[in-house]
Amino acid sequence: MAEFEFDAEHEETIARLAAAMQNVGVVGLFGGMAGFLRELAAWALLGVLFTKLGILAVVVTVLPIVISGLLIRAGRKLMAVVRTQGEDITNLMAGVEGLATIYLLETITTAASLVIVAWLLFGVLS
Repeated sequence: MAEFEFDAEHEETIARLAAAMQNVGVVGLFGGMAGFLRELAAWALLGVLFTKLGILAVVVTVLPIVISGLLIRAGRKLMAVVRTQGEDITNLMAGVEGLATIYLLETITTAASLVIVAWLLFGVLS
């Protein structure tokens, strides 16, 4: 049994979303890499790179790079809806699963950031 196929109008909408996700991912990769290198250099110059706070700062700057890579990947899955025949629902669900992973990572990252800020405000990390 053949899978559902989206019509041209729906595929155009999906293609715009997929392209936007990939564009944001590519820009995010460059921004994330710049932030990572900046943070690495700053902490190395201050001599605190291998302290708990220095390692934490470097790890936190890696997260945008990971999220950007996941955006590119999910965007490619969605673009497959437009570029293939007979697998629209399968490809759409793969793209949606990618977005779910991104949102889960964002939720974990935000919660961890709040905990870190609370620790910093109350002097737990030093």
